[in-house]
Amino acid sequence: MTIMCRFHGDPVVTDRFIMLSLTPFRLIVAACTLAGTLVLAPGAAQAGEPVAEHPTIVADAVAALDHHQRWSESGDPWAYLDWVDMRDRVAITAADALGLDADELVAAWITSPLDGQVAVIAAITQLGVPYRRYARAEGEAFDCSGLTSWAWSAAGIELERSSRYQYRAADRVERDEAQVGDLVYYPGHIMLFLGVGDAVVHAPTRGRTVELQVLSERSARRISFADPTVD
Repeated sequence: MTIMCRFHGDPVVTDRFIMLSLTPFRLIVAACTLAGTLVLAPGAAQAGEPVAEHPTIVADAVAALDHHQRWSESGDPWAYLDWVDMRDRVAITAADALGLDADELVAAWITSPLDGQVAVIAAITQLGVPYRRYARAEGEAFDCSGLTSWAWSAAGIELERSSRYQYRAADRVERDEAQVGDLVYYPGHIMLFLGVGDAVVHAPTRGRTVELQVLSERSARRISFADPTVD
């Protein structure tokens, strides 16, 4: 099996050692699941109900980015495996909190470009950070486009500052072709796609914080998707 990852928009094939090492990792995850170590049952969140305060997801997302940076800087395959482990833990816990299928979300992340994975996980590290108009300050405050631009900068890609210009500069994609980290545009608002259904991470509005959310059916009818990595 060949795994394609995209670094800042450039496709590369991962190292053979890493590809072979993924198999025992999956077996470990399966064994833990059967033993009850990993909780995969859907959580209580329903469409429209946000998940903002979740220290476990935030801590795992921070650890995932640390492992990714170590792998990017050193090329250490063990650092890559640590990144994969923590990335999947973030996906599983997020799926549980939102009431999504964990296997489906993990699969969506695995098959999406690496830069989109990094952008989404970076945004998740900011869960619970307050919304403030015109803000883009890690750990302090974000508005919607401040969060998306900050998150994508963690993947090495700079976006326009406003939601409208971010969307205009990106390449439109159909819903069934959207991948993790793609921009989700609702008139006047911008979000990041989690990879399945209508699940997003975003900084919604005044009085709220950075949140995970499954959009309501009504809101989902008005969204469109775009890939911000296009030159």
